[in-house]
Amino acid sequence: MQQWIPFKEGKYDIEAAWLVNSTLMAIPVTTPQIEIYRDAQDIRQLKGNGLIRPYYLVAMLEDDDRIDLLLDLDGEVVYRLDQPSLKSGKAFAPDVQATLHFAPMQPWQLVAPEALKALRSGLKVIQGA
Repeated sequence: MQQWIPFKEGKYDIEAAWLVNSTLMAIPVTTPQIEIYRDAQDIRQLKGNGLIRPYYLVAMLEDDDRIDLLLDLDGEVVYRLDQPSLKSGKAFAPDVQATLHFAPMQPWQLVAPEALKALRSGLKVIQGA
C-alpha cells in the first residue's frame, strides 16, 4: 500500500466519529482517537479506538451489514473509512459502552465539502446511542 496518510506519526484526538451504514443510520463513537505509526516497510498506518454501545451496533447490522466509519477531524475535514476492521466488546445491554478498535482495510477517502453538508443532514443517529 502506498503512503496515503498525510499526518505525522502520533496520537490524534478526533472531534467526532460515527459508524454509518448505507441507509445513513449512524452510531456515535465517543472519545475517538487515532494513532499514526510506521510499519516494518516504513509506510504510515492508522489504527484507532473509541467507545460505542454494541447493542445499537447490532441493531444497525440488522438493517445493513455494510458499516463505514466517518472521522470528523476538525468540523470541516471528514474522512470516510470504507468497511474498516472493527473489534468491540460484546455487551448487549442498551446502556453499556464498550471499546471499539478500528483500522482501515483500504485508504480513507476525504469527503468533499459539498457532499459533507448533505451527509451530515442525512445521518439518522440511533436514539439512545
